[in-house]
Amino acid sequence: MFDVGFSEIVLIAVVCLIVIGPKRLPETVRFLGFWLGRIRRSLSNARAEMEREFGLDEIRRDLHNQELLQRLEDERKQVERAFNKTNKTSQGLSESGAQSSSTASGNTDATDFDDYSDAEITRTTAATPPDATAEEPRDQLSHEPTPGAADKDKP
Repeated sequence: MFDVGFSEIVLIAVVCLIVIGPKRLPETVRFLGFWLGRIRRSLSNARAEMEREFGLDEIRRDLHNQELLQRLEDERKQVERAFNKTNKTSQGLSESGAQSSSTASGNTDATDFDDYSDAEITRTTAATPPDATAEEPRDQLSHEPTPGAADKDKP
């Protein structure tokens, strides 16, 4: 706020020492410090009161939220652009790969891989039996008697 350097502060201290004198200087400094502290506190309280009245906290929070939403929207657009770019590249690669495989086999139809529908693929994968070697986990808390436990009950 004020542009006061070290040399100016030293000059003010020397002038105060000469004008006020060494006996009354400590009392004067205490008095000035007391009133400066009071002024600062009252200004701080007035500022806090005005912020509450005008709702500056809410305005700051809203501005911050708008900034975050704008960043999220920018990131979403950037990801969407990258995704579209990747899709275009992969479509171009798959079309060129399909054309090269169909021309190699002598067939010019690029839709040879579309012979099976999704339902047929799902039915085929669902009909495959589970691995016969996989064991089901046993229940550790079963109430079945363990071998030899019945012998312990007999006297």
